[in-house]
Amino acid sequence: MKIGVSYNLWKGEEFIPYSIKSIRDKVDYIVVVYQNLSNYKQDREDLTSLMDFWKQLGLVDEVVFYEPEFDGIERQWWGTHNELIKRNIGLQKCLENGCEYLVDLDGDEIYDPTQFDFGLQAIQEGNYDSGFVQNTTYYKYTTCQVVPPEKKYTPFIYKINDSSKFEPIENDMFPVLTDGKRRVRCKHPLIFSRNQVVLHHYSYV
Repeated sequence: MKIGVSYNLWKGEEFIPYSIKSIRDKVDYIVVVYQNLSNYKQDREDLTSLMDFWKQLGLVDEVVFYEPEFDGIERQWWGTHNELIKRNIGLQKCLENGCEYLVDLDGDEIYDPTQFDFGLQAIQEGNYDSGFVQNTTYYKYTTCQVVPPEKKYTPFIYKINDSSKFEPIENDMFPVLTDGKRRVRCKHPLIFSRNQVVLHHYSYV
């Protein structure tokens, strides 16, 4: 069970070292796909030197710079178009490095290491091709949680092969309600309860 992790990074880079350290000894390959211009043409400081530093530390195995595409695309689809491309870049990089499973994360998402390990074991023992978890979302402050918790799910892991890709699959064709830009076709999912595995999402913190 060779596991790759792909981080989709625009902002929230301060959380990634903590996120990686919570799972690093349980995964085989980590790639960060980052951009310096947002999907809506907002600029930020260049992340290249930070990405190089992370590689030197051995925190990540590979970094990929992504330049968002806008030409010929309606503004309302800029975000969807570019995010799907970024996530598919990460998926392909993991495949190229022999990974059989993909954990897809945003920069501001962190797992508890014990729960992460439990989740991986459950997926492997049941031969599931995917897993989904719910979030604990922190808004603006690490001490401020969204209550009641959101009901939607986030992908925990996907089994991947050469035909796998992130695509806008319709709600009624997908096993759970989740972000439309984080869907890979699956047939045998494991839906985790909150007391089994939860994803900690630091939104706008």
